[in-house]
Parts: sequence; structure tokens; C-alpha cells
Amino acid sequence: MALKAFVAHALICAIALAVMFAPAIHAQDRPAAPAFEVAAIKPHNPNEPGGGYSFQHGRLNISNTWLRILVMNAYEVKDFQISGGPSWIDSERFDVVAKAPDTADPRDLNPMLRALLEDRFKLAVHRESRESTVYTLVIAKGGIKLHRSSPDAQFSNRAGPEGMSATKMPIRLIVSQFSSAVHRIVIDKTGLEGDFDYDFRWSDKDPDSQSIFTAIEEQLGLKLESAKAPVEFLIIDHAEKPSEN
Repeated sequence: MALKAFVAHALICAIALAVMFAPAIHAQDRPAAPAFEVAAIKPHNPNEPGGGYSFQHGRLNISNTWLRILVMNAYEVKDFQISGGPSWIDSERFDVVAKAPDTADPRDLNPMLRALLEDRFKLAVHRESRESTVYTLVIAKGGIKLHRSSPDAQFSNRAGPEGMSATKMPIRLIVSQFSSAVHRIVIDKTGLEGDFDYDFRWSDKDPDSQSIFTAIEEQLGLKLESAKAPVEFLIIDHAEKPSEN
């Protein structure tokens, strides 16, 4: 698919799944994660447009997505941190339906999804740390222009290749969203806490419009500064298309 469309899809998926799968405490502080009781993975019907992500009452539904997107969220990495693997991880789309035990902790969904990918896709990966260019997110000279969310606000998010808007967005997800948009790890140095609302636009193609870096600074009162830091990369050593079961 076109890169622009993939980026838009990846931005939306990263936030949608980050909300569902966000870890709250370290794995060693909890018992080992259970496995899904039942799971079905099948190729997506191209005649059915759109896609969805939900986890309710122990039932996980992910439709019309790529293996790369599943790997991004299961292993908590960005698309630019993934290398290797067959070419179809970016082209073949799948639907995933899985049922977790009723007692499963939502924080266990990432390791459960990893186990599912390793079982059904025969996924094998390893991690490497490399010194890379990153961005640090700091408060701009003029101060923040983000708006604090009202106590009764509901979480919402819209993200695309040239615009973002959100309500009740915690800073960790703002950082994650920026990282997906600029294709580099972003490290939070703002010291901000709580939830925020924002709506900003940019264009990296129109010379008369703001770039994303200018938009973040002038519209949100934040700034991305270049730095060097170790970055962890996920290398896909092996993957197979799953059988329908």
C-alpha cells in the first residue's frame, strides 16, 4: 500500500492498541501471563473495508491489519524499529479474534499477543541496541499551549500523516504519537503530568505550510530537540503465514 496510507494507519493503530495494551507495572511484579483460551487468525476479506481494534469482556478483535502492526504493539516498538522478515508483513492483512480467560489482566494482553504471534505466525525475533539519533520533547520557550482535559472528558484520538487531534491524552501517548509521526524515538523531558486535549495541523510537502516540528512548537508550545541515545531494534528472524484456525 502507499506509504502515506500506511503511516496514517500505523499512527491510529499505535495509539488504539497502546491504550489497550499499555503496561502499568513490570512483568516480574505479576504472575506469568495466561494464554488466550481460543484464537482465530484469517486473511482479511478485501471486500470488507475499514478495520477495528477492541478488547471487551476478555474478547480481543483486531481486523484488517498487517503483521508489522501486530508486532509493533505486541513487542512495544515503532515501525522504524523493526527490520527483517518477509515482504508480506507489510502487505498481507489479517483478522484476529481471541478470547482471554475471564480473570486475565488487561496488562497481560501484550505478552499474550506475543505468544499468539509466536505460535500462529511461527514468529522468531531478537533485539539489538544501537546508538541512534532520537528527539527529546521539551517545553518551548513561550510555554505550553496544550489544554488540560476536563475531569469528565472522554478519551478520543484522530491521527493522520498531516494532522492530529485528541482529548484526554496522557503525555506518554502524546510522546508515542509524535514518535510514530517523525520516525524516531521521542523521549519525554517536559515533566508534564495529567491528560491533555489538542488539535494541530502541518504539511511537510507544502512549502507555505508549517512542518510538523514548527507545528508542535508554535501550536502546542512543545519542542523536539535532536539527541543521541541507545535505541532498541527488533529483528524479525522468521515468520510464516498462519493457517486458518
